Amino acid sequence: KRRMFAEGWTPLLIASLLWGVTNPLLKIGSTGVSKVPKRDSFLMQIVAEIVFLFTRLKYLLPFALNFCGSFFFSYALAFFDLSFVVPVANSLTFIITCITGIVIGEEMA
Repeated sequence: KRRMFAEGWTPLLIASLLWGVTNPLLKIGSTGVSKVPKRDSFLMQIVAEIVFLFTRLKYLLPFALNFCGSFFFSYALAFFDLSFVVPVANSLTFIITCITGIVIGEEMA
């Protein structure tokens, strides 16, 4: 039972760490998306913004790592109830996001 408890916490902590560290990096990587030239249709605007983001390594790498966090989150659900995993993951992600923002010098509002 103790091993199962540790096995559940590990993916939960990894997910929170990946999400928390990549949140500020995604914000930095998406800088400039609002300057994508306006398109005639809403759909073409969305496509242009997606192309802009996914052709920037500064965005793509944190995005991929953030996505990996979802895998670990799903794995943690095999060990704990959803009503426990969600608030713990969200709380840890928030704390790690704040710490990462401070470390990289992000301006606090």
